[in-house]
Amino acid sequence: MTELGSYGSVVSQVVARREEVLERYYPNGRLGGLRFEGACPVDVGRPIELHLRVNEPLRHFRLKGVVGWARRKGSVQLQASWGVDFVADDAGAERLMAFARGQLADASSRGELRHSVDLAIRLVHGGEARKEWLADLSLSGAFIRSWSPLPPGESVELVARLPRSLSTIRVLGRVAWVRPAGQDPGMGIQFVDRPGRSARDDVERLLTKMLLKGS
Repeated sequence: MTELGSYGSVVSQVVARREEVLERYYPNGRLGGLRFEGACPVDVGRPIELHLRVNEPLRHFRLKGVVGWARRKGSVQLQASWGVDFVADDAGAERLMAFARGQLADASSRGELRHSVDLAIRLVHGGEARKEWLADLSLSGAFIRSWSPLPPGESVELVARLPRSLSTIRVLGRVAWVRPAGQDPGMGIQFVDRPGRSARDDVERLLTKMLLKGS
């Protein structure tokens, strides 16, 4: 069974371990995709929102894709399978593959689900502040839309005003990965705790307010 999401049918899949993601990857033009066994859940050519759970280490990913092909069972050696092609400018697919290749620290590949948001924030770097847009958010990281993303490893501070409030939260982070070009350029941020204070607590306040605003 599938349900309809904002992008397309929601399809959930589980893989046992991080390395299995690379084993399921197939090249398809510039972006590639992932292969899964079993009957194809939707028609070929349909957009889907893939919810992928990796059991070891436990992580959750959401990414957009299109069902690129499906193969019916033809023999014992040729099992039924299907493939989801990645779509351009999808932060979820880029984050998943970086995680699979071991290019992200465990904390930045976070086990929490990410929530799509649209919030203007101030990004402070090197003592200077600039306006950017928060595009998605989890308890341990975020994706910031930016035409001038900073290099990986740079330290930043995110300053956001709580919805329906005059108060703000300030969260430290570092740039974990960058998408320098495309229709949705920006940078992935891994949150960093302040001395004696967890970034998670502040982000949870912001996330709770935003989810309540959207309900």
